[in-house]
Amino acid sequence: MERNARAKLDRALLAGERDTRHAEVTLSFDGRTRTERAACEGPGTPADLRAVARATIGAARSLSDERFSGVVQLADVTEVCGAEFAIVNAMLYAGGRSVPVLGSCLLRGDVAVAAARATLDAVNRWLDLSLHGYDLEGFDELEAFGSASGGGTPGA
Repeated sequence: MERNARAKLDRALLAGERDTRHAEVTLSFDGRTRTERAACEGPGTPADLRAVARATIGAARSLSDERFSGVVQLADVTEVCGAEFAIVNAMLYAGGRSVPVLGSCLLRGDVAVAAARATLDAVNRWLDLSLHGYDLEGFDELEAFGSASGGGTPGA
């Protein structure tokens, strides 16, 4: 698999007021673009981050032609060694299995962009395999997710 060909984060934003607040994330790959929205379920930064993470997983799922799904378990900002990071923990489902994933991104400005990048950090292996034609059902979890090279055999 070509490591440079990855889905690109085109936009991540939070919009609206109180009851209509939502996240919107746009991803693109190989000339295809997908945008997803997710409602912010509650006030504050954690609710905003969860919405961004849900929208990012939704856009990734759509971009991969629904080859996997995911549920956000945690999205938050945490401090590590004096720097703030967006972190996202999710459970991904494909091929009859579930795999917990975790991603992070250094917070350097916009919290929505950091949350979307943390979510992509969490789901990129599954998304890369899907976008490059690998059959997620045919992969052994250790082979597919334990190898830095993303080894395995292209699916049918």
